[in-house]
Amino acid sequence: SQLLNNYDMSDIDTNTIDLYLSELNSSVTRIDSSKGYKNILIELGVLRKDRTENNKYKLTAGGLLFFGKYNSIIDYFPNFQIDYFKKNSVFDVDWLDRISTGDKDFPDMNVFSFYMKTMEKLAQSIENRFNLNENMSRDAFLNDMSVMLREALTNTLVHAYYKDDKPIKIINYNDFWE
Repeated sequence: SQLLNNYDMSDIDTNTIDLYLSELNSSVTRIDSSKGYKNILIELGVLRKDRTENNKYKLTAGGLLFFGKYNSIIDYFPNFQIDYFKKNSVFDVDWLDRISTGDKDFPDMNVFSFYMKTMEKLAQSIENRFNLNENMSRDAFLNDMSVMLREALTNTLVHAYYKDDKPIKIINYNDFWE
């Protein structure tokens, strides 16, 4: 909720907002996109009134991380780095797949776009195993694991300290996630 001086709508990636609205509108929540980006961001709490400065709306630090353009994010959080790696085992030095903020393949990646791309990779890594429960019906293994991974990734990104000089790493090994 920290209000940022000298940041405005030009620091926001509208493609990320569109992706976010698409995700919200595909669920139970509906946000009217005809309100315009500024009004939507006010409604979401990304832009908040600075009650000490003529009630001018300012971008929040969380809003910058979640919807911001990469260069704008690193202006405020110079060590902003989130990485996803796919490796066979903990002993591997090299990775098989990677998603990384600041990478040339992902030039404007923010927290939400990282979450979406990484969640897709993590969901693909779940094996849909066959398990019978005590009632002789199949367990919902795939769904349960998807929910668990979504919660773990969400908590990792929400509770991270983005002013730290250490990157946030998500590592997908063949037999576990870190």
